[in-house]
Amino acid sequence: MEILGVTETVLDYLRTKIITGELAPGQKLNEMELSSGLKISRGPLREALRILEQEHLVVSLPRKGCYVAGISIEDFIELYEAREMLECYAIDLIGLRGKRELPEVEAALEVTADLPFPPDSDEQAKLDYLRAFADFHFKLVEAAENKRVTHFYRTIAFNLARYQFMYAYIPGLTRNSQKEHQRILDYIKTGKYEKAKRFLKSHIKAFVKLMESRVHAQNAEDGKISFRPASEY
Repeated sequence: MEILGVTETVLDYLRTKIITGELAPGQKLNEMELSSGLKISRGPLREALRILEQEHLVVSLPRKGCYVAGISIEDFIELYEAREMLECYAIDLIGLRGKRELPEVEAALEVTADLPFPPDSDEQAKLDYLRAFADFHFKLVEAAENKRVTHFYRTIAFNLARYQFMYAYIPGLTRNSQKEHQRILDYIKTGKYEKAKRFLKSHIKAFVKLMESRVHAQNAEDGKISFRPASEY
């Protein structure tokens, strides 16, 4: 139990560092340095790295070592295609079950209603802020009451957070998301499941377009961001 506790702590620590970019795409993860710096043994660290590899946040390359997974427009689009499929299917299941009252989804929405905008210098506060908005979508998937769908969604959630942290932290954007989340929930409450699904699709696709435009703009401006798959490192 103690080992599992250490693994979970290290896992959360490394996952947060990767999502916020403190551990950059392509950066090599030296086991000796990490275990020494975190004052832990290699066992829990290796287990944490194994889980991170399953989540596609790190990649282990034969004879090269372990690296933070690369990022790319292609990877982002694939993630959002999977996200759209899973969330829209969740609404199909909610409709099939005739559910209109979704208290967990509504509670997630209420949390973000008056959430103060965090300071730009506080990485953890920014991450917590974005997670609060993302929780609406996660609770929506959970409301479908299909454990497999929830599991599949969970496997992409941390990679979604990685891209969202990089490009979704825009003043005013989350407030618009709040209104759109409310509209999706209102459609479900009135049994308009197809309208809820169509609006959810447009909500997701709008962010994909925003992401693409911001990536291209930033690359054109400074060329500092590397969007390469991890296998190339």
